[in-house]
Amino acid sequence: MENLRMHFKNWVDRVKKVNIDTFGTDEKLDYRIVYKDRLEKAREGKEPLG
Repeated sequence: MENLRMHFKNWVDRVKKVNIDTFGTDEKLDYRIVYKDRLEKAREGKEPLG
């Protein structure tokens, strides 16, 4: 049980150290970049947004 508690505590510490500004900036995975591209296409009338 103690091992599980330490594992969770270490995980929480690692999550706290993550820089929120760089979190999720992988272009392949970042939904904001995908959504922006789709929004621009929808504005041009090339592709429906929904």
